[in-house]
Amino acid sequence: MFFEGSEKKVELVTKKRVGSLRSFGDEFWGEVVKACEAQIISKLENDLCVAYLLSESSLFVYDNNFVMITCGRTNLVRAVEHFCEQVQIEDIENFFYERKHEVFPRRQPTSFTDDISYLNQFIPGQALQFGDEAGHYISLYCMDKSYQPEKSDITLEVLMHGIRNEASKIFGCSSPESRKRISSEVGVCSVIPGFKVDEYFFEPAGYSLNAIKGNNYYTFHVTPQQVGSYVSFEANYSFLNSQDLGNCIDRVIKIFQPESVDVFLFAPHENEFKVSLEGYNLKQHVTERVQESYQVCFYQYDSPFTGTRKAQKIEIQ
Repeated sequence: MFFEGSEKKVELVTKKRVGSLRSFGDEFWGEVVKACEAQIISKLENDLCVAYLLSESSLFVYDNNFVMITCGRTNLVRAVEHFCEQVQIEDIENFFYERKHEVFPRRQPTSFTDDISYLNQFIPGQALQFGDEAGHYISLYCMDKSYQPEKSDITLEVLMHGIRNEASKIFGCSSPESRKRISSEVGVCSVIPGFKVDEYFFEPAGYSLNAIKGNNYYTFHVTPQQVGSYVSFEANYSFLNSQDLGNCIDRVIKIFQPESVDVFLFAPHENEFKVSLEGYNLKQHVTERVQESYQVCFYQYDSPFTGTRKAQKIEIQ
């Protein structure tokens, strides 16, 4: 069975006069999630963040911003529209919509072009593409206004295609033994130490994890099927320097040993980070200054050629 792991993502910041978004409550956020054809599975919270695990990825809600990530055939712009029925457009301080290229884009209910045409009706913005359409790429739509982020406002995405080795066997099986190994041995629960963790095992296969500590989060989503196997890792962790960033990426990659890795990095332009992955070849590197304040970088890495492979069967739908 094929499931589209490539994700869509929204990050929205509101003005303080809106009040705490966390106070909107579970029922409201459940309706936002439902609007894009997903459901809330579980909740993890602390004094600064409410983290919802979804049937298709994750939602993190803070006092003045939220991050929502969805996969599968979800229509995430409908969730944005539902949120904007509660909050006026003039009370939105900043907005990003991001969409990764899909394995089977024609199975999606909309395209990125459809999405941004719809969003532009109520959140005017501009669109950028990071990467080459002949390879991997990420499309980004951002609100058409300047925004001054905190210096620590750094978001890292490590997007992995082609799970190999032991990880493929473990995450591709929903047996009690494999679940125990994922939780205790594989390392996803401790890739950044000291976080509270909420995890979910899907049937017949698939895995999601939310982890929070203060106002920081990280999340994993694993789609382990043979065709289109995919893993996403994201964190807003305030890395101190390039070495910390590199160490985190290395830990994530060692778990899954993917055939290719895309790194997408948002950082205020005062920060300078360089990404290099041992054992992988850099195929693309795109960098762009966005909203006069963020430096956004996209890297695509491929593993070296390892000889011939067998064809993979594709499910006919």
